[in-house]
Amino acid sequence: MTGNAIRFRKNELMAISKKRKLSAKELKEHKELSCRDMVNSILIYHFAPKQTEVLNNITGEVIPVSEMILKDRYMDDYARNEKVDFLYIGEKRVKEIIREQMDDYSKAEVNIGCYTDHEGCTYNSCRWADEL
Repeated sequence: MTGNAIRFRKNELMAISKKRKLSAKELKEHKELSCRDMVNSILIYHFAPKQTEVLNNITGEVIPVSEMILKDRYMDDYARNEKVDFLYIGEKRVKEIIREQMDDYSKAEVNIGCYTDHEGCTYNSCRWADEL
């Protein structure tokens, strides 16, 4: 799911939430969309679009990008056991989302260091296949 598709669906859910309370299914969908956003952010700032592995320079071990994303501290809120709270997605579903996002990301273009704010933080941008 591209960044545009995620934003579009999140906006739809926001519009629905202004008319009525979101259902449990819609709340879960929103959580999954947020997870996709987080995966995209990790990909855009840490990995090249077609990159599938990372070399650990200390151990020489080759680690799949999907595993690195799953271990990222920002993924903790999504990968918890879904029995704890129905909004948490669970590790199995998070792994599926990571694979799906990596597939879309492989077709994207990333512009590194395209903007620097007044505090000196540098930002990257991503153009998804549906924007090219």
